[in-house]
Amino acid sequence: MNNMLFQVFDLVTTFAMMLVFIRFMLQFAGMDARNPMIAPAYKATHIVDVFGRIFPTVGQGRISIAAIVLMFLIRLIDISGKAALTHQGIALCRYFSQGRSA
Repeated sequence: MNNMLFQVFDLVTTFAMMLVFIRFMLQFAGMDARNPMIAPAYKATHIVDVFGRIFPTVGQGRISIAAIVLMFLIRLIDISGKAALTHQGIALCRYFSQGRSA
């Protein structure tokens, strides 16, 4: 059961990261949100607009700091959630000083 929960958690966080990254790349490329092919990506990632009220966009509105911060937060949730599901602690020294874990 725990293995299945781990896989579902991994799937959800990976999917969320992918959606926010696609939104970041579409905005970086200057794609219009009113385009019918792009509108679903913008609608699915409305949370970036909410974070956009706090964090600005730079580079003439093309680089979304809100999307970058949201990807960072999703990654932190991913790391801490996987550590909690596998009953391991989070040693910050291992993640930041040694780089990749073996």
